[in-house]
Amino acid sequence: ELARAGIEVERAPREVVVRSILIEKIDGPRAALRVVCGKGTYLRVLAADLGASLGFGGTVESLIRCRVGPFDLRDAVSWSELTERRSDAPVRRSEAPVGGSELWSRVRPVETALAGWTVVRLDGTAATIFAHGQAADVIPAVAAT
Repeated sequence: ELARAGIEVERAPREVVVRSILIEKIDGPRAALRVVCGKGTYLRVLAADLGASLGFGGTVESLIRCRVGPFDLRDAVSWSELTERRSDAPVRRSEAPVGGSELWSRVRPVETALAGWTVVRLDGTAATIFAHGQAADVIPAVAAT
């Protein structure tokens, strides 16, 4: 919010993971980069740092997040794909005709979003406390055998 308002904020240096930077296009003073990085990497800061190391400024004009965890932009379903569905088109994956299941092939189970997360259990009281945004005691999950 402060940066958008033009207020400069002092940034403490911190370690981030940048796996790769690929220059996809250079057009005059502009460059299109593909960056593969770890969570917590601020690409606007990375652009400013890259520009400074090259001896001139650097900023982000456009940013497209192509992947987050197991989710890839290529698998995304646009709003128009969902809303332009014919009224007689299948609503469930199991109802899709053999040739008409392309959209459903991109749908991932909800568990995909939680892969790698620690499982915790809350009793009724703790669940209520947690639902109200407060810290709650958890019951350690028992590994399935």
